[in-house]
Amino acid sequence: MLGSIDCMHWEWRNCPKALHGQFKRRDHKYPTLMLEVVADQRLWIWHTFFGVPGANNDLNVLYGSPLFDDELVDTAPECPFVVNGHTYRKGYYLADGIYPAWSTFVKSFSVARDESLKEFKKLQGKILNELSEYFKDEGFEVNVRDLFVSPTPQIQRTWVERCELHLRKSKELRDRKTHIDLRQDLVEHLWNNH
Repeated sequence: MLGSIDCMHWEWRNCPKALHGQFKRRDHKYPTLMLEVVADQRLWIWHTFFGVPGANNDLNVLYGSPLFDDELVDTAPECPFVVNGHTYRKGYYLADGIYPAWSTFVKSFSVARDESLKEFKKLQGKILNELSEYFKDEGFEVNVRDLFVSPTPQIQRTWVERCELHLRKSKELRDRKTHIDLRQDLVEHLWNNH
């Protein structure tokens, strides 16, 4: 697990009056910015991104976020791991139900029908709640790129090659089957080892 991802409304009390219309919501006293945060297991924040004006939900912010830019241009480090006997090439983020079923997200179950799913949902909920409670950085700066050594490829690609690569990496990133398989493998692993 690379970390937990979530978005929250960040109050902007000194928002210029001319911008209020772009950032004001009825359910908040002050204008707000949408803040995307990724925190690791120690609740250290290593990624933040403020959404663009009008980005009023997690998905709008995600689609504008640079979080997966390195992945899409094939410069992100691989961090393979094995769970329940299956090998996965990319790390994953714990996410709540609004996030899409991508290969890099492990979402919670909306309905847990058996004990293994209930246990998984309980553990994931605990982790996500801790993230939302402790989203302040304690003065430490952690960059995920510092955790891995991955030299940037010095390959010169044509525009067509870059487009084809981007499309292939985007398809891998949004692979629903990998999302489902990974989540099920994690459920079984946790259930068999609790």
